Amino acid sequence: MSPPLGLGLGLGLSGTGSATGSAVFDPATLSLSAWYKDYAGSPWESAASAGASATADDLTEGTNPPTAASGAADFDGTNDKLGCASTPYADLTGAITFVALVNFDAIANAINGPQPYSDTCLFVDEDGAFGVCVADDTGTKKLRAFAYTGAAYDIVDITTASFGTGAWKMIFVRYDGGANTFEGGTNDDALASGSANGSYNFALKTMKLGANYLGNSAFLNGKVQELMWSTTALSDDDRDDIRSYFNATYGLSL
Repeated sequence: MSPPLGLGLGLGLSGTGSATGSAVFDPATLSLSAWYKDYAGSPWESAASAGASATADDLTEGTNPPTAASGAADFDGTNDKLGCASTPYADLTGAITFVALVNFDAIANAINGPQPYSDTCLFVDEDGAFGVCVADDTGTKKLRAFAYTGAAYDIVDITTASFGTGAWKMIFVRYDGGANTFEGGTNDDALASGSANGSYNFALKTMKLGANYLGNSAFLNGKVQELMWSTTALSDDDRDDIRSYFNATYGLSL
């Protein structure tokens, strides 16, 4: 299969496969609370095929939504953002898995160590309590997942050879309250681990994508092709199945 238009050029991906894309990928088994794909402009609706549990609000932004680029949401790094009135993850008392297919054009905002919610966030709740962000740490591009303990942040720092700009990447972040683990990784690289402090036990609020937790700075510069949230700690096999789905659907080799 030849690469779709824009692969490696910073454009959106044209779907080249079926809705499933992989014989083993079955979204009905993933307990998805939201699945955003096939972006055609704001609002971005959660896919009905995510299953009966897909109750998350549409992602919308009244003034500066990202543009549509072959099914991807293209954030311009200046003022584009999305958000919804409630999160697809109600709280952190159990387990959450976040998956995204992204291509960053630039990661320029300097890292804010003690306050990751002030960095460029793929997503974050309005209190800055839980999210995934990207930042520049004196030249090293970092992907970070974070959760607030009530006194400090548990952070998973992910810096691998496959992370950076100008290429499509799958991001996988998993919090398992039962096992007390907090992990993240890109593509098929080994998952990095961070500290975890049991169930964080607080409700999460309005969600924002593509900026800091206030939605007023550190704007995302790049494309987001798909986003998934699950209310379970997806397995390593689930991760492989989703990666195979991305590869088959978009002609990638993640």
